[in-house]
Amino acid sequence: MAKKGVERQLALLLTKVKQHNGSNGTKTIERAFNFSVKAHGSQIRASKEPFIIHPLNSALILADYGLDSKTISAALLHDVLEDVKGMTEKKLAA
Repeated sequence: MAKKGVERQLALLLTKVKQHNGSNGTKTIERAFNFSVKAHGSQIRASKEPFIIHPLNSALILADYGLDSKTISAALLHDVLEDVKGMTEKKLAA
């Protein structure tokens, strides 16, 4: 999925969040998304898709359940600590 596809998925995620929670928490989700994209950089999955696809799809599932922005943000960040070389809990928390 190209960059535009990822952007469409993010837009869909934010739309779903707004349906369940209004605009509450969308900035937190966008911040987590941007951090995850930056942290993963040019990493790609075995499928040749950008690495963010899996966390983004996880976040979309949670948004379908109407979960809160902190939970959705955690989905976006869940692979950063494990899969990004040099990432520490301290850097992630900053």
